[in-house]
Amino acid sequence: MVDSIEPFGERAGVRVVDASPRRVVVRQAAASALENHVGVRHASALHAAAYEAARLLVAAAIDRPALAASVRLRESDIAYVAVGLGALTTTAEPSGAGWDSLRVELAAGAGVALDCAVTTSDAQGKTVAQVRARWIVEPVI
Repeated sequence: MVDSIEPFGERAGVRVVDASPRRVVVRQAAASALENHVGVRHASALHAAAYEAARLLVAAAIDRPALAASVRLRESDIAYVAVGLGALTTTAEPSGAGWDSLRVELAAGAGVALDCAVTTSDAQGKTVAQVRARWIVEPVI
C-alpha cells in the first residue's frame, strides 16, 4: 500500500500527507523523542522521514501489487543544511532516468535504478536537509 509507513518510520513519527508516482510528502510533528542532545531534530529522524518518502515514491511508481518487484535502497547521501525545529515536511520526487520506463523494464524482466531527490523543510519553508536516494528495483521471478 502506497501510504503504509514501515515500523521504524512510525516510531520516528512519519505520517503520509500525499502520495503519488510523481511526488510523496510526509510530515514529522515536533516531538522531544525525536530531538538530539541539543534540542534539534536528530539526524536519524531526518533520514527516517527521507527514507520513507523516497520508498513510498518508488512503491507508487511500481503500483504494487500490480507488479511483483524487489525494492532495496542501494545508497543515499544526506546534506544537513539547517537545524530542524518543530514540525517538518519531507518531499520526495523522481530524479534522473528510469522512472518513465520502470513498468516496461520490470515487465521485460529487467532491473532499474531509480534516483529520488528528497528535501526536508521546516514550517517557514527553510530547507533543513537534502537527500539523494538510489533504489534498485528488480522483478520478482
